[in-house]
Amino acid sequence: MVGKPALARLLRQASVLHEQNDDAGAALLTANEIPAMVRAIRLAHGPAALPDGELQEMMVTEDQRVVEAVVLAKLLIAQLVVPLPVISGRSRSNSARSMPDPVISKAMAGPPAISDMLDAMLAAERSGRRSAPANPSES
Repeated sequence: MVGKPALARLLRQASVLHEQNDDAGAALLTANEIPAMVRAIRLAHGPAALPDGELQEMMVTEDQRVVEAVVLAKLLIAQLVVPLPVISGRSRSNSARSMPDPVISKAMAGPPAISDMLDAMLAAERSGRRSAPANPSES
């Protein structure tokens, strides 16, 4: 699909690649896919549909989103790796004590990749759109 949301995703992906020090991957997007998407949008909707100023603004916005996501991830990870207080054996059963908490286990395994977090955010955004009925009369 050709449109500004798809272009924003490509710009965000390039920002994530830069953040992960994958400058080669980011350069491929910047040199090939992003210009092709911009051309397609302008051909489909006219040159006024995506002026250069708006394109620059989109790039800055997506860069800021990635930087904010990285900062938030670092803050959350710092909170997740803080040792939790020990709960006495009386309040939990033996089987519950023997099974590790998946959130804690994942946090101890190491920080998630930025791309994983962004994928999760996009998946949540997509699932929110799909949960609404396509036809209002169906609800």
